Amino acid sequence: MCNLYSNTIPADAMRQLFDIPAERDKLGNAEPLPAIFPKHMAPVVRKSENGGRELVPLSWGFRTTKKSKKTGAIIQPNAWNNARDDKVRSSGLWKGSFEGRRCLVPASSFCEAKVVAQF
Repeated sequence: MCNLYSNTIPADAMRQLFDIPAERDKLGNAEPLPAIFPKHMAPVVRKSENGGRELVPLSWGFRTTKKSKKTGAIIQPNAWNNARDDKVRSSGLWKGSFEGRRCLVPASSFCEAKVVAQF
């Protein structure tokens, strides 16, 4: 997935689109999000504990501990958000979530960075 997307879809439209009862909407008064980056909160559709769908705000990206090379203190974690399709079933970071914790990420647009070669 790209590193920038948006979700300007109203919560009631997301509930209708994904067949989610109003009582399973945990977004509250969600505002439109024109720019969502890794580590930001955004709406997600996931399975609840009883197996039904729910609409919840979650932070985007897998956090991994990062330590300062000088002091060894824990500093702001990295947020991983891209997985190669040939590694997703074997990588320790992605495997468990790929097999058992999938979700739907409602988006109204996304932006993919253009790579420009410089020589």
